[in-house]
Amino acid sequence: MKTEPLIICVQTTCHLGYFQLGEFDADLQHNTLHLGDTLIIVSDGVLELKNDQNEMLGDDNVKALIASSYAEKDLILAQQMTEKKLTEYQGESVQLDDITLVALRSACLQ
Repeated sequence: MKTEPLIICVQTTCHLGYFQLGEFDADLQHNTLHLGDTLIIVSDGVLELKNDQNEMLGDDNVKALIASSYAEKDLILAQQMTEKKLTEYQGESVQLDDITLVALRSACLQ
């Protein structure tokens, strides 16, 4: 039985993949991915993306976007849907920060 997706937002000032081990104090979090689960990692550039009215996308809208896009079984299609929604939200506003979104889906159990 499939349950609602668990979406956890963790904000950090650390750049994804920027620091070497030992250069920052990181809290570790452990979650178990089950068959078909998807882990989404986004940078602050996604959360802080602004629209034409200068409004940030924010946590709640990012969670809703992820929940709707990644309900799609095809991970590539989900990624394309997410990119399209982010572009539509941004409109003609200037992108002020880089946007990083990583999606990992559990395809098998060991």
